[in-house]
Amino acid sequence: MSRKPYVLSMVGALSMAFAAPSLAQPTCNANNRISANQKGSLLIFSKVEIKWDAAGNLTQDTFIDVSNDADGGGDDNGAVDVQAHFINGDKPLEEICTGDPCVDIIQEEEPGWNHINCRFTLTKNQPAWFSAARGGAICPQGFTSLDVDGPGRPDPETGMAGRVLRGFIVMWAVNFDAVDNRYEEIRWNHLKGDALIVNYPNGTAWEYNAYSARALLGANGEFLPTPGVLTMDGNEYDSGFDRLLVDFYATGSDAFSIDGNEVGVDSDLTLHPLDLDLRQDGEGALLTKAEFEVFNENEVKLSNLRRCICCWDQEMFSNYVRSVSIPNYFLRNRLGTDKGAARIDGMESIQEECNYCDICGVDPRISEDIGGDIIDFLDVCEINFTQATSLLGLATKFLSFETGDLATAGMNLVGIGCEAAEIEYDLGRGTDEARNGRDGMGRTGSSKDTGTKGTSTDRTGSIRGEVVDTPE
Repeated sequence: MSRKPYVLSMVGALSMAFAAPSLAQPTCNANNRISANQKGSLLIFSKVEIKWDAAGNLTQDTFIDVSNDADGGGDDNGAVDVQAHFINGDKPLEEICTGDPCVDIIQEEEPGWNHINCRFTLTKNQPAWFSAARGGAICPQGFTSLDVDGPGRPDPETGMAGRVLRGFIVMWAVNFDAVDNRYEEIRWNHLKGDALIVNYPNGTAWEYNAYSARALLGANGEFLPTPGVLTMDGNEYDSGFDRLLVDFYATGSDAFSIDGNEVGVDSDLTLHPLDLDLRQDGEGALLTKAEFEVFNENEVKLSNLRRCICCWDQEMFSNYVRSVSIPNYFLRNRLGTDKGAARIDGMESIQEECNYCDICGVDPRISEDIGGDIIDFLDVCEINFTQATSLLGLATKFLSFETGDLATAGMNLVGIGCEAAEIEYDLGRGTDEARNGRDGMGRTGSSKDTGTKGTSTDRTGSIRGEVVDTPE
């Protein structure tokens, strides 16, 4: 789905921007929505967070678990290839220093919105894992490859007292297409994932299930009809959510305190658009506005809490809003009760509130030759690039006790309704030469071998052969 408007020039002046039509919305079927408690062909780990202290010692790691439960059939005996993408959740930072040449660095240059990928094979009924900080057998490079000069950047939660590298991971089942010499997504609803976040100094750990989306077309192991685009519309894959629901204990609440023992509570909220462009020459990070409809325990509706979300966002409840003009209903003194609930919607916003350059940082792909004309960067910053989108995320609670002990717990956010989304990516190539007469965008034959999956299919969905596997 083309999301970012193209910019046109008219008599030397910048004209109005326009966006390509968005995806047609699915007929909402609760059985064909993304979930956190089922197997699927696509897995999304919404929170990966690695932390170091100021000396560079690892203090927190995220362990990614993934498993394939297929008994399978054919020569591969249930094995499947998985394509994984690691996405940096923070925007790029430019170096800021005093003096010329630089004498004192105020802010280091840091990569942002960058992503790397790895492809691995899971055999029949194989569980596997890797450390985000140190890698593992299936993805040796780990999440830290996103910042090779690391470790990370200053942690916004602790300032210069620590460093952090954070974001999210998406992965899906693929198979090698020998006709077009590339790896393409397939139906393989046998993947299950979860993440375990371990904080070593605090002695705490918690885990969450990966969101999973089933492929809904064809038979097990069969190629899907739009190579390079995972269409989550309730037809090809399970659809995304229209809105998210989070219930929370307000920061400043004493709900957990008892008999004079004070227990403090704060939480962080992680949100990211489900629409995602992972192409090397893609359209960059997606910007949307998360709009909150908040209710307290007395069912009083509280409005106007909102936040601009670019690619991936995480913030503590205690510091959630960016402006004093925006009410922070996550605070006990603003909510009015200990417990609250909120519906969250990814909305298009006016440019003045969610400015792409302010929120997402400098993206060189929108300041170069667009539409045949060189557009000045400042002009590009005046264009409204926000878009309505389906969101995913989770909430993490932090409890602090008078003894100095800490406890952490988290959960996936629950979804409401349906909204279509797309994940676009570059198709991985094989090692042999491309065949003459093919441009990589389609095939000339009417049927094809699915490689190791023991079936032969074409794009119309017909299937020859037999697959015997664990029920999806």
